[in-house]
Order: sequence, then C-alpha cells, then structure tokens
Amino acid sequence: MSIILITVMSVLLVIMTGYALSRFLMTDPSFWQGVSKLCYWVLFPIMLVKVLAGADFSGAWVGDLVMLLWAALLLMVLLSLLSGKLLGLSGPSTSSILQGNLRHNTFVGIAIMGDMLGVRGIELAALATGILVPTVNVFCVVIMMRLNGTGEQTMKRLIVKELARNPLIMAVALGIAINLSGLPLPALLAQTMDLLSRAALPMLLMAVGAGMKFRAISSNWQALLAVLLGKGLIMPGFTLLSAMFLGLPAEVIMVAVVFTSLPTAAAAYALAQQLKGDVALMADIISVQTLASMVPLTAWLLIAVQVTGITIGAA
Repeated sequence: MSIILITVMSVLLVIMTGYALSRFLMTDPSFWQGVSKLCYWVLFPIMLVKVLAGADFSGAWVGDLVMLLWAALLLMVLLSLLSGKLLGLSGPSTSSILQGNLRHNTFVGIAIMGDMLGVRGIELAALATGILVPTVNVFCVVIMMRLNGTGEQTMKRLIVKELARNPLIMAVALGIAINLSGLPLPALLAQTMDLLSRAALPMLLMAVGAGMKFRAISSNWQALLAVLLGKGLIMPGFTLLSAMFLGLPAEVIMVAVVFTSLPTAAAAYALAQQLKGDVALMADIISVQTLASMVPLTAWLLIAVQVTGITIGAA
C-alpha cells in the first residue's frame, strides 16, 4: 500500500511543483509553452521509440488488451452522450464531457507504471498509448463535430490532420516498426535516446501543473461530477472486471486499470477551442480531474494489486 501511495503522491507533487513555479517564480506563459513543445514533440516521442523498439509484446493477450480498451472507450462514449442528455447540456458542453471521459494523460500514466513496474511498466504503458491515442483522437473529432454541427468534408480533413501530425502516433508507429524488424538500435543512438528520455516525464508533469487553471465552477458542478464518476468509477471498474474475465496477465491488468482511470489530457483544451466546444467547462474538467483523479486512481491500484497478487516496485 505504501508503495502505491508514494508513487501516486510523488506524481501529484511534481505536478503541483509545476503549478507553484508557474504562479510564483517562472510566471512567463511562453516559458511553459516552450517546455511543453520540447517534451511533446521531441523528448517524449524519443522515449516511446526507444521503449517500443526493444519491448517484448509476444502473447495472445495483446489482442485481448486492444479489444478491452476499445470496449471501455465505447462505453464511455455512450455514457458521455447519455450524461449530456440527462443533464440537458448543449452540444459543446457534452463534447467537453466526452473529452473528459475519453482522453487520458499519457505522461501521468507512464510515470506511475514506471515507478510501479520499472522498465516493463513503461513498455506496457507505451503499448497502451499506441492503442488509445489514435482511437481516442478519431472518436473525439467525429463525435465533437457531430455535436457541434461541422461539415463532413471538414471532419475528414481534420481526422487525417490530427492523426498525421500527432507525434505520439508517429513515435509509436516507428518504435513498433523497429521492433518488428528485429534490428537493435545502435549502442550510441540508444544511449543518446536514453539520456534525452530521462528529462521527458518530470518536465512534462510540471508542464501539466503549470497549465492548470482554477476558477469558480459552481455552474459546472453537475457536468464535473459526471466526468469524475466516469473516470473514477465506471471506466476502471469495467476494465478491471473485464480484464479478470479475460484472464489477462497481472501486469497487463495493472496498465489497463491505470490508463482507464487517468485524468484527461491538456490537449483536450486545444481541441475544444478548435471545434467550438465549451472551453470554460473543458478547462474546469482538466484542472479538477487532474487533482481529484488521484484518489480513485490510488484506490483502483490497491484493488488491482489485491486481486492480481502482483509484486510492485520492480526495478
């Protein structure tokens, strides 16, 4: 229990360090924009390529994991649309709930998996990223444009644009291609990539904190509650039960539970702006969910450890 609590709390403290620095020391927004771009476009993709190039993903469980994560996403699409209807929300507001329920903060997930399961945890987190990122991007663009009344041709162009220019998708594709080729990375290149990778997660987590914005949210509490319940209870609960039913390996169950209980990604705000979503609600969801999700995430990790009997804290 102490290892899980320390792992989650350490991630939260790094995030809050970024928030504090952005408010009291490094207050120039352009600095944090530069940090985010460096990590998102360079450091983090390098990490994904290096990890995936040398990972072992042999086994029938890979297909089961893909189906499980896709099923969890479909469940959350239905839940988001139903929540918007029951709460009487507009299309733009419903689209923000959708992003809150579908998107996940990859950086937080990889940091947690790395602390709990070492290199193997990062490998599995990178695989989950490769499964989720393209699917989530397509779902969000298609459904948000339907909700906000955007044309069919614009939708197709935007989907292609979102997939083609996403550095995480490109990095996953390159890493898997190298893996399938069976060719090892040259020693000098591997060492250089490793050094660059080490800077990615702490800088990204601080950038996540720097991007949080808090304001009065009294008018949005019902929508926020819907998202917190979705990511804090329904999605990880469905994932854990389904993973146990499928008989997935313990470490695979852990990564599935972690990635389906993560807070939404900061990129959701930019897409809300681009597709005329409810930007104010999206900002609230990102900030509140980033902090509040740490409690259910810790609880689900404790439950997953108990039911799988896995040993965490691997080097």
